[in-house]
Amino acid sequence: MTEYYIILPGDNWKNIGEDNLLGTVSLYETFWPGTGYEVLNKIAQQEPELLEHVTIINSKKTKLTVSQFLEMLETYTIKQHY
Repeated sequence: MTEYYIILPGDNWKNIGEDNLLGTVSLYETFWPGTGYEVLNKIAQQEPELLEHVTIINSKKTKLTVSQFLEMLETYTIKQHY
C-alpha cells in the first residue's frame, strides 16, 4: 500500500497529519481518498491559482506535481469509505 499526502506552503513533511492524507492505494489498484483529497478538490474549485504551490508526496517520499498525481489517479478505481 502507498499513501499520498498533500503538502501546502508552510507544511513540513515531518509535521503532516491525517488532514494531509490524500488517500491510500491498495494492492487491488484501488484509491481510498482521505481528508486531504477533499482539501485538494476545494483548492481546485475555490483557489486554483494555489495549485502550482501544492506538492504531493507519497509514503516512499517520491514528490509529484498535482498534474502527475491526477494522471496517476486515472489508473485506479476510486472508492469511498462508508
